[in-house]
Amino acid sequence: MKEKLLSPFTLLCTVGFMAMISYSMARSPLLPLFTQSLGADPATLGFVVAASTITGIVFKAPSGALSDILGRRKVLLMGMAFFGLVPFLYLLVNSYWQLAAVRFMHGLATAIFGPVAAAMVADLFAKQRGEKIGWYASATTTGKLLGPLLGGYILLVTEFKEAYLIVGIIGAISLLIAIFGINENNFPSKDKPKEAQPVQTALRKMRRGFTEVLSDFRISVVSAVDAMSYLAVGALETFLPLYAIFVLGLDSGKVGLLFAVQAGTTLLSRPIMGKLSDTFGRKPMIISGLLVSAVSLAAVTLIGNCYILMVVVAVYGLGVAITDSSTTAMIADLSKARNYGAAMGVQGTILDIGHASGPILAGIMVKYFSYSSAFFMAAIFLVFAALLFGFFVRDNQSTSMIVKG
Repeated sequence: MKEKLLSPFTLLCTVGFMAMISYSMARSPLLPLFTQSLGADPATLGFVVAASTITGIVFKAPSGALSDILGRRKVLLMGMAFFGLVPFLYLLVNSYWQLAAVRFMHGLATAIFGPVAAAMVADLFAKQRGEKIGWYASATTTGKLLGPLLGGYILLVTEFKEAYLIVGIIGAISLLIAIFGINENNFPSKDKPKEAQPVQTALRKMRRGFTEVLSDFRISVVSAVDAMSYLAVGALETFLPLYAIFVLGLDSGKVGLLFAVQAGTTLLSRPIMGKLSDTFGRKPMIISGLLVSAVSLAAVTLIGNCYILMVVVAVYGLGVAITDSSTTAMIADLSKARNYGAAMGVQGTILDIGHASGPILAGIMVKYFSYSSAFFMAAIFLVFAALLFGFFVRDNQSTSMIVKG
């Protein structure tokens, strides 16, 4: 029993769970409301929210590939340091441009941690990979569920900076768990380099990994689909809090509950959806997930009742689970084992381009048009992603995917 509790997979799930509580609490609903309180208009607000994701565009791919060379643990701990230390800088923020700078630094946490942790899961499980990735994603999604819920209700009884102090404390706990929990004695060392390598050799191996990954058009297609899926995620998590509070008249506690319902639905359904994708193939799952997300997102501003809106965001969370559990597993299916880190990094980089674009584009739409136009724009991107994937990829009734040619 003890060995099971301390398994490498359990430790990864625990670290991801705590880190995501801290990170998601810092993001929704605190960040949009904090940014607006500093005087930012919707377009500027979108840029501030996107700042942390822009970091991922720059650093996710190098981080994943670097873990292929230096070993997962070293690079993982680099990312965890940003989870544990950067949140305390929010206490010094007095303008939205300072906030943007802190968000850029905080983004290094997920930019480094995300692809490395995903590669670790891929290292551990050659079979049932979709299911295990689904379970790991559920652990991090649990953190994403609790973060907004805690943030929303804490904001009812305290100020922004006190709430960010709690973010920092939780992040520091996750860092300590990673330092003392994931070590060479209880984690596979097969990915650890046998001897130190010159920088030139390391860079050459990194470049080779990127080339092999990017030369597979299927990986590029799946990553592009992920980017459009997360464009919608970015738009929703940025402007749903403002819409719910200033249009529907909800308080921050109920807004946190909305995000918790969304994340909770994703949490409960992700392992099941991952297992279904292992059985029936990735393509039908990805397309259906995108369309479910599109319909529910377009319906957000048609709802004036809080409880019906919870149902709508729950359906959206289901759509995200269907899509995500299949796309990440498909990237691993298509990659060579020695390049899992590079593959996850490339996927994460392209995904973050979409995730960063969502708040920026939605902010422009809100500033010049309306909340409805912003959410409808995101829904259109999801439909386009489904069409793109459906046209370029066909499924052999298994996890083997072939590009039309």
